[in-house]
Amino acid sequence: VLSKMAAARVIFAVTLLTHGTISSSRSEQCLQDCYKDNLTGLGKVDCNAWCHNRVRRDLKVRECVSLLAGNLVETESSEIGRPEELQVVHRSLEGPQTDGVRITWKPSDLGISHLQGFQVTLQGGRGDFSRSKCVQLHLTQDNLTSQQKLMEEYHYDGFQNLVVEAEYLVAVQPLPLPKAPELQQDRLSTLSFQARACESVLNKSLQECMDEWLPETVKVNSSSTSAVVAFDLAPERYKFSRYIVHFGRPPNNYLELVKWEPENVTLHVVLQPSEANTTVLTFTFDNLEPSQPYTVQVSSDQLGAPISTPVVFSVQPKPDPRGPTLSTPVIVAMACLGVLGLWAFAGLAAVLIYRRYRKRKNMYREFENEEGGQGECVDLDG
Repeated sequence: VLSKMAAARVIFAVTLLTHGTISSSRSEQCLQDCYKDNLTGLGKVDCNAWCHNRVRRDLKVRECVSLLAGNLVETESSEIGRPEELQVVHRSLEGPQTDGVRITWKPSDLGISHLQGFQVTLQGGRGDFSRSKCVQLHLTQDNLTSQQKLMEEYHYDGFQNLVVEAEYLVAVQPLPLPKAPELQQDRLSTLSFQARACESVLNKSLQECMDEWLPETVKVNSSSTSAVVAFDLAPERYKFSRYIVHFGRPPNNYLELVKWEPENVTLHVVLQPSEANTTVLTFTFDNLEPSQPYTVQVSSDQLGAPISTPVVFSVQPKPDPRGPTLSTPVIVAMACLGVLGLWAFAGLAAVLIYRRYRKRKNMYREFENEEGGQGECVDLDG
């Protein structure tokens, strides 16, 4: 009896262990990546829970690619309804001081027999304008053979580390994608949301959040003589009236330094726009010297506000439509080489002409000697 009870306990323990672990190769890879991130990252997570809750395990997650590189596209026209009951719930899987979301939806029963998966996109707005991510969730063969399972609720929670109080737009559409791009809007379900407030995520007061604010992204797009700086806005409730753009130059040996500060910095004020739907601010610098390094930083106008990390950039000279041109030293050097070549050619020609002249002169002298010499007498008589 004891041996049977022990065996039952072993079987029960093995069953629990098998149920609590992840056996698929994709999930094992997820666990390995998670353990590696825990060793190198600051935020620690429960890897087993993380990998189990990433997405329904009967879906294959893939990054979105171009239509010509493997996306699911209709081979024939078919009508598929847009996803229904799209919802966003805040759920952070990467630590208490971060924000993330869990997106849920249900498929439409219209065209359910043609459904092969979903495409989920996240686009950042005010506070995180550069965020853009797209994934595709491909159904497995088990899904495709069970219509009841197809109609279940779907979810995805891979959008993590959101910027506090930033605005986002999430969109879900069924796969395969329609042949005509203009038809995608008819199948698209969208929902706007805002990341959680700084106070609840970081456990700080509103004033502390305002004093410590920095733009998530500072980008520079340069042309031949000008550069446009784009950066994130602070949350609207911070009520910043203006921002400061710090423009300078890096030290001459900045590539060899671990820490350095920009030099010859000038401050430029950018006013807070009055339009409520503005997602990004820009400032333009003109008449810049080509191929010279510059730096740009951004801060709020609050007293003692922190400044963003320097972004080093340069503008490139506009290419000559006539093609590449030679510099003055190169032209002078080529001219000198040309003159030397002409002198060498003239000297060689002179030598050849002189040798030919000497040769002909010697021939004339021999001929004159032969004619002017004393003749030989011949006796005619005998």
